[in-house]
Amino acid sequence: MTIEARPPELYETAMTVRLYDANADRIARDTYPDDDGIATIDTTIENPGTYTVVVAASDATTVDGYELSLSGATALQPPTVVGSDPPQDLDGDGLYEDVTGDGTFTAADVHALYENLDSDAVAENPAAFDFSGIGSDVSIADVQALWNRLVE
Repeated sequence: MTIEARPPELYETAMTVRLYDANADRIARDTYPDDDGIATIDTTIENPGTYTVVVAASDATTVDGYELSLSGATALQPPTVVGSDPPQDLDGDGLYEDVTGDGTFTAADVHALYENLDSDAVAENPAAFDFSGIGSDVSIADVQALWNRLVE
């Protein structure tokens, strides 16, 4: 994935662009100005989720109007949990509510998550099944949150 930060006008002050994950751990950074006047971050992100891009000036000034562009981003889909179809993110929020992979979100998906909490497909992809928003291992709280999504 590539993130480009382009200032609204040419600045003499050095700028730093940083990419952080949900735990506030820095993943990547680049400094502006460079040869093309754009700060560029090229990185691979292993887990789906929410990430933060921070643009900061070395002299602590605030710069508004940065144009950010993202290219080459491809979400990594978790492996099949049950059956032969991989789970699906039906609403684009990064969470895979269609656990059975049949293209619909039903009580069968909630049951499949519950029955497979300890499976590698679920346990090794906690960001994909973090319905509770707790951000730790997938647990019964995520099953309950998924159920709540279904009945809302």
